Amino acid sequence: MLSVFSDVYADSQLTKAPAVKLLAGSELLILKDDAKDLIDYADTQTLVSMRQQLNDYNEFMASQVITRDDSPMSITGMRRVFNNSSWWCGGKYYGAWQNLPKAVHKQLSINAHPVVERHYSGFHMNMAYADATGDIYQGLCPYDFTGADSNTTCSGRSLKAPHLKLSTVKPLRPPWG
Repeated sequence: MLSVFSDVYADSQLTKAPAVKLLAGSELLILKDDAKDLIDYADTQTLVSMRQQLNDYNEFMASQVITRDDSPMSITGMRRVFNNSSWWCGGKYYGAWQNLPKAVHKQLSINAHPVVERHYSGFHMNMAYADATGDIYQGLCPYDFTGADSNTTCSGRSLKAPHLKLSTVKPLRPPWG
C-alpha cells in the first residue's frame, strides 16, 4: 500500500515537479483501531494543542530551503499516528521524507547543510545517556560497554534488548495529563 507521500513523490517524478508533501487539508492526528483502520474522534483541548504544534512545525519546515542535488524541493507534512483505538499507543511522527527512496536521502540538503541519517538502533540509549549526563554520546555504539571495568565484558547485543524493553514500558498515564 502506497502512502499519500509515495503517491505525490511518484507523480513528481513523472512531471519533474520537485514536491513531496502532505496534501492540503489532510488530518495531522491519526487514530487507528486494532485492525489499523482509521477511527473518527472528537477533539479535546490537548488534541487541538498537539495539532497546532504539528502545524507550527510543518510551517517552519516549509520555510526552509530544501534541495536535492541543488534543485529546490518541498518536503513537508509531519503527522502523528496513534494505534489500538488509544491515544496511549503509538503517537509516532511520520514525515514525507520517510517514503523517499534511500538513494534520494543522500542527495538532500537543508539550508545548504547535507542531511545526515542517524543510527536509530542506539536512539533510546542515546536519549538515556543525554538525560543522565547532559551530553551527547560520542562513541560508535551506545550499547558497547566492553571493558567498562575489569570485571565486565558485555557486547552491545546483550544490552540492547533489555534496555529497549525497560525504556518502552507503558507509563501510568499519558504524558499530556
